[in-house]
Amino acid sequence: MANALTTSFSHTYAGKELLTEIFYAPSVESGQNPFELHRIMSDVKTKTNIYKVGALTNIIQGDSGCGFSASGSVAITDKVIDPQKLKVNIEQCEDSFNQTIFSEAQKSGVDRADIQGTIIEEMIMTAVSRGMRDDLIKAAWFSDAASSHAMYGNFEGFFERILGGSGYLLDLNSDATYEASDALATDGAYKAMKNLYENMPAAMRSIKGQLVAYVTSSVYDNLLSTLEATGTDSGLQRIQDGVSQLKFRGIPVVDMSLWDASLADTSANPNSAAIGSNAIVITTPDNLVVGTDITDPMAELSVWYEKKDEKFYLSSKFLFGTQVVFDELVAAAY
Repeated sequence: MANALTTSFSHTYAGKELLTEIFYAPSVESGQNPFELHRIMSDVKTKTNIYKVGALTNIIQGDSGCGFSASGSVAITDKVIDPQKLKVNIEQCEDSFNQTIFSEAQKSGVDRADIQGTIIEEMIMTAVSRGMRDDLIKAAWFSDAASSHAMYGNFEGFFERILGGSGYLLDLNSDATYEASDALATDGAYKAMKNLYENMPAAMRSIKGQLVAYVTSSVYDNLLSTLEATGTDSGLQRIQDGVSQLKFRGIPVVDMSLWDASLADTSANPNSAAIGSNAIVITTPDNLVVGTDITDPMAELSVWYEKKDEKFYLSSKFLFGTQVVFDELVAAAY
């Protein structure tokens, strides 16, 4: 049996115990919602093809007189979203709270094991919702179908597709002006972002207003340090007030702090060795597609108390997969 909540404290009754308000550990990804970071295709229950129409170019020709001479052709290609079955199973036995203050929150008599409607259920539901939100972001970006890891080994994540795709890629470790021994150089993030900007495919430049730069916190902080070190009034203002929305040449920079936590878990993350500690992905949110059979797995939780087992159960089942639609709309550094 694996309880969702366990107690890890030992203290003498101090006269008053606070159960009316529970304090939760800060969420690593600062409230980012995986269903707001990417384009969501719901009702995807099996392999689904995404069709792409290429660019039609060089179709203008000279007019030499009467007659019709066709010019130009364009290919329709496709990519596949192959969603995989995922699930969350949580259980809780009331024995975990014996001889603790949380016994006061439990029901009485034969219903003691039923934690539904108590603060204990509230704690479990909050922890599960936050945990799923974190895990879905990590899985969407770092999964590798070839991995044997229970969470990361179910489908191909965005980084697997980006590193294996034909977008513009910059290996940060190839030049010490970017990073050395996995540590960013002074102004390394700025130089890397500048490289990506100057070498991004032409298709990206035509839609600069739609681009977003997703970065590790290490890149975000390094870039911010460069901007603060300018010695100008704007640099001093950033030191004092911070930045509500960091941008690079007009492109919003999103601090993906959960990337750092996931990449640091080298024993679990199958892309950790290839990427290292620093990463940048510039693209459009609509280019990063998540296919799922339901609108939001975090809102599709089945919760019940099983009297025979004297346990509280929570379950969620859903399909989930990713795809990068256009490689030519990706510029990335790792």
